[in-house]
Amino acid sequence: MAVYDRICKGHDIMNTIKRLLNRIRSGIVVETEMHHGELEVECITYRADGTIKNKETAVRPVNIMTHGDQVVRVEDITARPPFCLASPLIWGVYVVNDGLEYLARYCTQSTPGYFSWLAWDAGVTVEAAGTTALTSEITDSGLERALATVSYEASYKAVWQKTFAITANKTAKGCGCANQLAVGGKFLMVHAFASDKNFEAGETVQLTMKLTFSR
Repeated sequence: MAVYDRICKGHDIMNTIKRLLNRIRSGIVVETEMHHGELEVECITYRADGTIKNKETAVRPVNIMTHGDQVVRVEDITARPPFCLASPLIWGVYVVNDGLEYLARYCTQSTPGYFSWLAWDAGVTVEAAGTTALTSEITDSGLERALATVSYEASYKAVWQKTFAITANKTAKGCGCANQLAVGGKFLMVHAFASDKNFEAGETVQLTMKLTFSR
């Protein structure tokens, strides 16, 4: 049996080599490559007199895997600590599974729509691959989901930015970027703030989320 297994494995290896050589000869090899990138979020709260009340910036390095022209995987580089109240999972924005799917679809133009809306979370935002919605999305007080100004920044960076005018006291614990105005739809990425954002009526807050691709 051991001899038979070795013969079969050897046969499989030879077949694999032959298939690879045939692809090289025909010029149809598509390489899978690993690149480096960044996920970044910035939240600046302004008092009614225009002075800065609070500013938080978080950056998470990521690995971005591409197959040909298609993004097939985005994964964290930074090891994240276990969740506890004293050490929350706060490193940067987190690209969820729905976001990965739609990034791949947009690259192939197989789905309409764009991730253009920023939203706030009153609950503890779950930074996990399977997250499909904010825990308790805010729908009032000037923090309801809104269309962001989207742009392309140098060095392969996509940017989403929106300034919100606060109309009533409110606390936000996280945020996210979605693909429709109405609550629901798909999220590209989410973020849990390092500390609660306590807003007061009359203040404004500028939220910026960035996704950088690089090699």
